Amino acid sequence: MKTMLRISALAAVLAAVAIADPADAADPYKDLSIEQRAMVEQVAPEPAATTSSGNSPSLTTVLDRAEGIYRPGESVALTVKSTEDAYIWVFDTGTSGRVHQLFPNEYATDNFVRAGHSLTLPSEQDEYQFVVSQPAGVELLTVIASPNDKPLTRNFIDRETNAGPFLALLGTAASLSKDLHITIQQDHPGAVAHHQVFRIVE
Repeated sequence: MKTMLRISALAAVLAAVAIADPADAADPYKDLSIEQRAMVEQVAPEPAATTSSGNSPSLTTVLDRAEGIYRPGESVALTVKSTEDAYIWVFDTGTSGRVHQLFPNEYATDNFVRAGHSLTLPSEQDEYQFVVSQPAGVELLTVIASPNDKPLTRNFIDRETNAGPFLALLGTAASLSKDLHITIQQDHPGAVAHHQVFRIVE
């Protein structure tokens, strides 16, 4: 039996927000909270000009639903693909501003992906699911791909908060995003970030 990991339940209390018209994709971040916007604005390192292979790194992330709309009880899957060998981290930021590291996690510890290969989280073989729960609102997924495996969140782990197989991170997105940005600049040259927004509707 697969373990169901409830994404919304990870954050404290998610503030209810107005659900935008799915057809309005001009600004995918317009419904984000101030805290979530901090993650988008701060954790967005510029890619290196070239890599060892001579190519500019590129990161693609795709939700299993093109419209990015889910109802409580439904599962979410995210597919990540990098044009270069990379180590992948995935973070969830709720509208409350709390941030959790969804991947790597207790069930999936190997975060390496080969260039051109797709990594789906969770895969059909994994013994867990990401399941959304109430309240309705907006969730932000931040994916970071780095050419090296140096620790990214070791200094930011909230060891007092039980997040099950995930890692709860210290502070809120506003402060954490700045710390992550500095760590990426110092220890992860060539890293790239990509953001995905999905909505939970009643």
